[in-house]
Amino acid sequence: MKKRTVNNQSQSIWKQLAAGFLVLGLLSGITVLLSSADMPLPERESELIISFKLEGAPIYAKEQDEGGRLDHMQRRGEQQVESRSDVVVRVSDTGTVLFEDRYRPSGIFRRGYSNGIINIPLDPGSHTLEVQFGNHIDGEVEWNHSQKRQVEIEKGDRIVLKFNDQQGYRWYGNEE
Repeated sequence: MKKRTVNNQSQSIWKQLAAGFLVLGLLSGITVLLSSADMPLPERESELIISFKLEGAPIYAKEQDEGGRLDHMQRRGEQQVESRSDVVVRVSDTGTVLFEDRYRPSGIFRRGYSNGIINIPLDPGSHTLEVQFGNHIDGEVEWNHSQKRQVEIEKGDRIVLKFNDQQGYRWYGNEE
């Protein structure tokens, strides 16, 4: 059995440190070499991004249950909102529907806002976009908000539309 001395242990630690720095230097060199090389990046698609937050139409309770409430908690003739309708979003380009979907209200009782983020790929060129928001009630859609906008899109452009019922339509990118 060999006895390990303090001198042998310190030599072993120095060898391990030297090997670690050698590996670190090699990896750093490879990283710098690859990052400076002209590598083509994937081209991103041109797209319309829509972010919205909107309350659906109130759906009122058919029966107002006031029986078990204390006097100060009764609504005194106000209608009770049971839930809210789904919000429908439709995006069309020169009459062709590109996207249409329904969004449920948030919350346990469906009384909150409907919101979402939508990505719609668009080909480069000129587009006449119409973005509509409406309420889905009893199988019918009642369109409450609608706006048309002419846009010129180049390859890789992103146009962003933010919508809410307080500020309306706000477009970013590709300013007119």
